[in-house]
Amino acid sequence: MWTPLGAVKPKAVVEATAQLHTAAQWLGRFGRGMSPPREDDSHTSFAWRAELQAFVTDAAASNGADLALGLRPSSCTLILFEDGAIADGLSLHGRTELEVESWVRGALKARGFDLTEFDADPPYAPPASKVAKGRKYDALKPAAELAEIARGYDNVQPLLEEIRAQYADVKPGPDRVRSWPHHFDTGLFITLEEAPFEVARGIGVGLAVPDKLYSEFYFYSYPWPRHPRSGLPKLKSKCRYQTEGFFGAVLPVSTLLKQKDQETAARTFFGETVAIWKELLEREMAAG
Repeated sequence: MWTPLGAVKPKAVVEATAQLHTAAQWLGRFGRGMSPPREDDSHTSFAWRAELQAFVTDAAASNGADLALGLRPSSCTLILFEDGAIADGLSLHGRTELEVESWVRGALKARGFDLTEFDADPPYAPPASKVAKGRKYDALKPAAELAEIARGYDNVQPLLEEIRAQYADVKPGPDRVRSWPHHFDTGLFITLEEAPFEVARGIGVGLAVPDKLYSEFYFYSYPWPRHPRSGLPKLKSKCRYQTEGFFGAVLPVSTLLKQKDQETAARTFFGETVAIWKELLEREMAAG
């Protein structure tokens, strides 16, 4: 069920998002250090669990138990799962990254994990938030912003699952709806042809966090490869084509808030633009 957005101004969530992005690095680090590597790097990703209102990694096995790590945005809390049940948790409020690291390392080591790979550097530059530079986490002052961020992720999840179901017959087809530690976006990719994943034509859709392009959350879709195309149809939904930074289409939250029915506007954006990209890519494949 869609929960209306707009309790805070779209640009007000920037700093709260930045500290959550830093917290999400612990989930990426868990996957990178504890799970078998996958070609598409999805072992570092995590998924939104609506019933928990939290992101959760895939489970990794050690010492006879399956462990997973979660992050609940609304309260800025890390959660440790053991055999699918909540085993422990840590409120990040008032804590530094060094204190968080001590808790995470202690919890994993106590359960028999070898932390050698856990300490490996990520293959990207970590987010440069104030928390990453030494400031303590704050879950109180930005409480309204953290709740709004959680609503955004919770709202987009079922829309993305609808797209996944709609294109389930496409081969190779859509992957799982996932979130990623690098950009902290959540989305899925619909692969349209058998080829190495770096070059296979496909369609990406999802929800992006504030970045250099937009200082607010925005819904996106794009064709892959992302090189510009011409002769595109005029968009009927309240969105725009994106040519700066990447080639695709976007629906900023500030635009969404102007619509009477936010859920319908977001669903229409995804439906219209994914159909455009699919037709475009199928013509390219047919042309060789």
